[in-house]
Amino acid sequence: RRLAHQLRALGPAPSGGGEPQQRLRLLVCGVDHPHGCGWRESVEASERFEIVGFVVGFGGAITTLEERYKHLPRFADAPAALAGLEFDAALCLMSNAEGEKVVLALTEAGKHTMMEKPGIGSSDAGRKILDASRRTGCTFTMAYSNRYGDCATALRNMVEEGQFGTVISLQNEAFTTDIRLRNPEHYLFDPEQNAMPPGQGGYFSWLGCALPFRPAPPTPQQPPPTSPPTPCSDPHGL
Repeated sequence: RRLAHQLRALGPAPSGGGEPQQRLRLLVCGVDHPHGCGWRESVEASERFEIVGFVVGFGGAITTLEERYKHLPRFADAPAALAGLEFDAALCLMSNAEGEKVVLALTEAGKHTMMEKPGIGSSDAGRKILDASRRTGCTFTMAYSNRYGDCATALRNMVEEGQFGTVISLQNEAFTTDIRLRNPEHYLFDPEQNAMPPGQGGYFSWLGCALPFRPAPPTPQQPPPTSPPTPCSDPHGL
């Protein structure tokens, strides 16, 4: 909500292709994240944002960094960027081995942050980030699903309004790649990159698929089901 308020304060987008008077200055952390190019293209397509610098990450690799960004400053870590650059918010595209440290440093410094999934590998790491966000009043967003997309919002409203009657069943099919197709040499499966305590993530957190639609919570008129959910099948034996 705070970030939305900042955007509204910038005023309406200009017509006729003109530049806005002020744009939200973004620090991009993690150049070579698999989704990094897509996020940079999305930011560039908006008139409300401006990329002003990078925290490289991933061992300093910049192989996906386009020529148009060569003039922008690059930093080895978040503290260096905080000390040497003026920016309003950050887009964190680090892996789960690096994301927690980066986002905590940014949040403690009062910067709004959006993190690409999975970013962190355990619930403990997530709690640290949320605690820091509440303490500093900064907005933190995990860009994992389309739960707030227009389609999901419309479906959720239709269910809450009773347009489908009483919903008694919801089925979802999620698809993801297996290790062989993904490439066994990918850092996704690197133990050094994804080692976590038992039950707290590891590379399994990278393979997750999220349902973008959550039905309305139970009400007195429609209590929660008494039977447990049917477990999903696992054809790959993971």
